[in-house]
Amino acid sequence: MKRKLLGLLSIASVMSLAHPILIGDDNTLEKRVTKNSTLAASEPTLAASATTNSATATTNSATANRIAKKTTRPSKVPAKKIEMFDAMDNGLITVDYIGRDATQANLIFRNQGKEPLDIVLPATFGAVPVLAQGFPPAGNGIGQGFGVGPGLGAGQGGGQGIGGGIGGGGNVGAQGFGQGIGQGNGQGGGVQGAAGGGFFRVEPDKPRKMSVATICLDHGKADPNPRMKYKVVRLAEANESKVIEGFCRGLADRKISQNVSQAAAWHVANGMSWDELIQKPKVVSQYTGIEMFFSKSEIEAAKRLTELVAIEAKSLAVLKSSIHENSEYRGKGN
Repeated sequence: MKRKLLGLLSIASVMSLAHPILIGDDNTLEKRVTKNSTLAASEPTLAASATTNSATATTNSATANRIAKKTTRPSKVPAKKIEMFDAMDNGLITVDYIGRDATQANLIFRNQGKEPLDIVLPATFGAVPVLAQGFPPAGNGIGQGFGVGPGLGAGQGGGQGIGGGIGGGGNVGAQGFGQGIGQGNGQGGGVQGAAGGGFFRVEPDKPRKMSVATICLDHGKADPNPRMKYKVVRLAEANESKVIEGFCRGLADRKISQNVSQAAAWHVANGMSWDELIQKPKVVSQYTGIEMFFSKSEIEAAKRLTELVAIEAKSLAVLKSSIHENSEYRGKGN
């Protein structure tokens, strides 16, 4: 019996030396378990802190990259400045005409190159219908050929030829006539300076749209609409009359209303009398009756406008002729 007790004590002694935590104080064991639990509980907090630090580092890196890009961005190359029709002739831009109706249209500018262009806008422009191949020409309607010079009526057989103004193009001696009656209808935005010298930025692969006021130049033909295909041309290709040019400049300058300009244009380009114009119906309805195209005040304004612009056109022609003669005289050494 004594031998068994001695054996058990020996075994207990060895175990206490080898594993004091198993035989030792219960408090010691509890403290160690608590410490391990605390360490385990703190692991998510440490992980979250590490994640936050990683996100902050990523944000700081992105900010540094943006700053680096801004500081290393190459300087902008100045855009080439070129007149609209010269740019079209050289294949640098295309300008599409989308007729909204007889009074206004949209011009769609497309840059065909890889560099931005500052397009110098003309004060006036023309547009002629593009006919389907083999389409037979139709009649020209009332007043065909009156007041129309060589090369005009390019759109015969389709819709009316068009004249228009862009943004501002100098006084035409008609300031104040017809103001407030559709004045400045559809004038374009985003133009730097006045037309006939102002410019319009067109970036590569970024078409730009400009709204413009227009007048029709071939009475009796169909009015423009979005389905009709037109070609933008110099005004002289649609109508060579300097008086018509004066009307279009008045539209560009917003000095003349569209309706007054239209009455004057049909009188000059198509030979319509003032009586015909004042009797021209615009809408005939069994419910609302007849709506006339022009009012009496618009016709009176169109008469005065035509007289003034014709006088100015003659004066400019005389002045240009005089300048030309003086230039030739000096060229001969006199």
